[in-house]
Amino acid sequence: MQTRLLQFLSAENLTQAEFAKKLGVSGPNVTHIISGRNKPSYDFLLSLANHYPALNMEWMLLGKGKMYKENAPVLPPEEPENGLFDDLPVENEDEMASTIDINTLDNKSQDSANQRKAVRVTIFYDDGSFQDL
Repeated sequence: MQTRLLQFLSAENLTQAEFAKKLGVSGPNVTHIISGRNKPSYDFLLSLANHYPALNMEWMLLGKGKMYKENAPVLPPEEPENGLFDDLPVENEDEMASTIDINTLDNKSQDSANQRKAVRVTIFYDDGSFQDL
């Protein structure tokens, strides 16, 4: 489970301290679980399941299946301090979305990093669900 917990923290882009704070546990508690010194408590696992409903707990505990549940409800993201596109003037969001050429984006990313390859694409819907492609 230690390896899967580290993989999850990496996928969520969280430090151990941020993760511990979000779950309401101490930093050393998370460190000891990751190092194998302690096993996770029931309260730790319950908090993990409650704070990350899209996480597949069978994967976390047993290594079975995928890290995230398919079509699981997702909690709304926390409001960022500064959104990436907050300052852009947009008259019609639908029009803006339709003008993005995915092939151009793909070619630019290949030119700058020929060794990197996408391993997962996830679409998040406004109803809180998501889909891995």
